[in-house]
Order: sequence, then structure tokens, then C-alpha cells
Amino acid sequence: MNKEEIYDYSKGLSAPYWIQEIRTKKGKLIASFSVPIQLSYFVVFALVLLLMLTVFRPVMDFIYLFMRGAVYGLYYFVPAKLAKWYSTYDVDGKPMLYFIRDWFRYQLDFGLNKKSIYQSNRQHIVENVVFEKIKL
Repeated sequence: MNKEEIYDYSKGLSAPYWIQEIRTKKGKLIASFSVPIQLSYFVVFALVLLLMLTVFRPVMDFIYLFMRGAVYGLYYFVPAKLAKWYSTYDVDGKPMLYFIRDWFRYQLDFGLNKKSIYQSNRQHIVENVVFEKIKL
């Protein structure tokens, strides 16, 4: 019998989306990058910038009192560095999204749940152990 070689599509399907050109629907070029950039870079950049403009606004205003020009640099530098770190760094061979998801699961299962595990079941911890003297 003739054995067919089966192609594994999982590597191709798990590859990240890369963006090199941004065009309108009519085909007009809006932006072009010399090196393709991952889509996750843009998403993380936008999320971090949004957090800096809303949640961390008091911190940025405090920094603005002392270094007026540095704040504008931070609005670009911090999201760019975090987005680059997120899109390029792999922890234990996993993309950062899976690592962060697994870390939150670990914290929910083992960090917040203080019950001990005995034979694959959660057991209540007995806090007070009292030993009584007995006469033999």
C-alpha cells in the first residue's frame, strides 16, 4: 500500500498575524512598515495607552508636575516597550497570552484556595490540634 504523508496544519494556523501595510477598502496606502509587525503589538499598545490615559492618569499628572516633557515620551515609550515585550517574549515555549492565562488559573486554583490536596481532592485544613495527656 502507498502511505500518504499527512501535512500538519497546526503550525501554520497557530502562527501570529503579521501586518506590513495598512490600506483603505479602496486600496489607498495609509501606512507601510519596513518590517512586518504582529497584530498583538498593536492591540497591546492600544490597551496600555488606554490604561495610561484613564487608570494611571493621576500618576501621569504627578509626573507631569516635575518633568513636563517626559510624560509625552512615556505615553509612547511605555506602551511600545510593553507591546514589544508581549509580542516577542515566550515563556517556556508558550506565547505570552497563554502564559498569562495559565498564571491566572494557577493563582485562582492554588493561590486563593488554601485547602490542601489529598488524593486529588480538596480537604479542609484542621487548624486546632489538641493533644491530651493520658495515663498508661
